[in-house]
Amino acid sequence: MVADVVEPSKRLEAYGLLRIGQNVGWALGPVLGGIVSIWLPFSWLFLIGAVATATVSVLLWLYIEESLRQGQERSRFKVTDLGKVTHDSIFMFYCAVSVLLFMNFGQMSSTYAVYSTDTLGMTEAEVALLWSWNGIMVIFMQMPISRWISKYRMTTIISTGSMFYALGWGMVGLAGAFHLLSPWTFTFLFVNMTIVTMGEMFVSPASMNLVASISPENERGRYMGVFGLASSLGFSLGPFTAGLVLDNLAGQDILMWVTIGLFGVMAAIGYQFLGRILGKERDSSVSKA
Repeated sequence: MVADVVEPSKRLEAYGLLRIGQNVGWALGPVLGGIVSIWLPFSWLFLIGAVATATVSVLLWLYIEESLRQGQERSRFKVTDLGKVTHDSIFMFYCAVSVLLFMNFGQMSSTYAVYSTDTLGMTEAEVALLWSWNGIMVIFMQMPISRWISKYRMTTIISTGSMFYALGWGMVGLAGAFHLLSPWTFTFLFVNMTIVTMGEMFVSPASMNLVASISPENERGRYMGVFGLASSLGFSLGPFTAGLVLDNLAGQDILMWVTIGLFGVMAAIGYQFLGRILGKERDSSVSKA
């Protein structure tokens, strides 16, 4: 829908703004939930969440107009339509490479948190502070970064973000050197989180913008849906694969995290190859697609 209502030259910033809204909601949700739980039974939080979600659905239904232009071809969605998207080999290659990238995305709330507490001795509160720093960076830095990177090709932006992920996660293993110096351990993890969040701010808006650019105008929803499946697959495989790495490389912290960071390196190489296939016009952040 963003691609329908925002002109191509502003899409990257629009997706960045959407990302900020998601992070504000992610940050406020637990805070408000904690406040409400002081006065109401915990089970009521789920009821309030359901009512809030239903309210948003009603508001969208009543006040958000259809984004398709008048006269634009429409067709009733069928599950088999998703299969047609798989015939686009370039897009499917993009999805396959993105699985590797989103395997790195999935480390923050799983492997990173487990390693920080169980191996490095960080408290849950310290890990929560690191996550909060991630949200703060996105809220205040996403828009300036989105404007700055908009002059570059999408695959270049996503490749750079992938390398930020590879560097950030690959360095986590070095935190073990500060294990007996708790303040320095936290400082090192703080630097890691900063690097990883830079990758997130590069990748998140650019990856969605690229889907909008390379998909046919009347099939964007289907393409976004398939890309969403690919990203969810990466999110799921990331913790699972990293868990296997943790089990088999226990005690070899540097090798373990470098292995996890290699997902980002492989994704960056794949995106560079994709950029050569797409060409400059389709890969531009101001594509007319």
